[in-house]
Amino acid sequence: MLTHVTDSRSNAHDQIAHAARELRNSPIRRRVFAAVYRGKSPTKTVDQIAAAEGLTRKQVLDAGHALAGNHLVGQSKKGGVTAYTKDDFYSTNKGKILRYADNPRSLARLPTKTNPSVRVHLKTATITVPAAAVDASLITIDDIDSFAKVRAPSRNHTPVIDIPSMAEADVKEGFRRIIGAGSTQRDWGGEKNDFYTTRVRISGKRVAAAFAFKGRATRGPLTPRKLGKNGDQLQRLFRTAATLFVLQHVGEISESVVDLMAELAKARSVGNGRVLYCVVDGLDTERLAKAYPQQFAVPRRGSTTSAGGHQASRSPAVASGPRTRRRAGRAGSGDNSGKKANKQAGGRPTRGRRG
Repeated sequence: MLTHVTDSRSNAHDQIAHAARELRNSPIRRRVFAAVYRGKSPTKTVDQIAAAEGLTRKQVLDAGHALAGNHLVGQSKKGGVTAYTKDDFYSTNKGKILRYADNPRSLARLPTKTNPSVRVHLKTATITVPAAAVDASLITIDDIDSFAKVRAPSRNHTPVIDIPSMAEADVKEGFRRIIGAGSTQRDWGGEKNDFYTTRVRISGKRVAAAFAFKGRATRGPLTPRKLGKNGDQLQRLFRTAATLFVLQHVGEISESVVDLMAELAKARSVGNGRVLYCVVDGLDTERLAKAYPQQFAVPRRGSTTSAGGHQASRSPAVASGPRTRRRAGRAGSGDNSGKKANKQAGGRPTRGRRG
């Protein structure tokens, strides 16, 4: 003989959900279940249930057989007639079972071992920090000694540089050359920063600095959601062990980004000391490129070396205009000078012999 074993204390929700699903799928089973657990009598016969619910004996027997097979009721004999008895657990929870059977949405939200549900109640905690503990300041490139040349009036008459079209790698390299630091690291999804150095000087002293660069691939004004795949690039940047945090973009930087940097800088300064943060937009990037044209110069592919030993180079992304195109036309016209001279001399262009 098999004995049904159940642990109602550890599986209460599972048992309630199981019972509700069995009753939800069959209105007759629901009526028989409700009749068995109605009133104080622990046992009811098939005839009693049929009379109370207006069902046939066959309907009651079929429904009772299914309920007993799922251990929702016990099955016995009373006066030689099939009867059904109450289960203590289901007798206590019959109200919940019937409500869940009538409300599929509530049943779907009922947490069980097979349908776990985790609810997290978040509370906002306000932490008061003394004003003296916060030491965060916004600075500009003009305040950084390593970029001192931007303070002087520009005497560079090079055509306007098309900063928005510059590749991020070229901008990184320009900053690296100005500062005189080691090579920049390659981008990957989880890096804290794009460039880290301890060679930046502010007020005559060296400070550790972390940089984040956003190149031409980022279209339009820079907003927090465009900072990294998950929008957390600034949060990762401020986890770097640094004093200065710099965000550079070849275009416009929105005010919301500056506000976010301010809050992160304040949080970073508590317990870590002075924190400086700097925003370098497209206009400031252009000022740096003009103040340091050699550092922002990108070598041409296949460039030659001059007699002085210097490699020929070009300025980054110089915008072309009418004058530039006319000069290019004049330079190109000189390529045909030899042919014209040959014709004037009455000669014919020489051709290579067939082998």
